[in-house]
Order: sequence, then C-alpha cells, then structure tokens
Amino acid sequence: MSYAAHIYKNRTGSWPESVEELAAEYDPDMAIDPFTGEYFGYELTDDGPRIYSRGENGRDDGGIHSPKWGDRSEEGESDDYVFWPPQE
Repeated sequence: MSYAAHIYKNRTGSWPESVEELAAEYDPDMAIDPFTGEYFGYELTDDGPRIYSRGENGRDDGGIHSPKWGDRSEEGESDDYVFWPPQE
C-alpha cells in the first residue's frame, strides 16, 4: 500500500485522498487488512498518508502505532500497526 501510494503521488503530484481511491487505481486486494478483512486504515495528513493495520483486536485505535505490536496489548492500549510513515 505505501509503495502504491508513493507511485500514485509520483504520477499525479498528490497523495490519494482515500484507501478506496488507491484500491481502485491498483489491486483492491492489496488494500485488505488480513486481521479485519476490511480496508487498511488510511488517513491523509499534512505530512502525507498514514497507512495502518487495525491489528489482532480489529479495533481502529486511530492509527496510533503499538510499540508492542505482535505481543498481547493491555486493555486500552493501541493494537494498530502503522506501516507508513515509518515508526521508531
């Protein structure tokens, strides 16, 4: 998804407005989060897109990256995994 978003920006000069726009432009299957079976989370910010998985709990935690992703998160902690932009 992040690669496709960058190709889109390079070709058009702007970021895709939504994950639906990106999925329609390329392969819709690439936009599917394997944990939820729905589209990955996508938010267009002033700095570019934020692309994330909702993780095992399937809950959208607003694209807040979980530093413990892959481990069990505590109740109330984000389980999202941000693919773009890169996280520390």
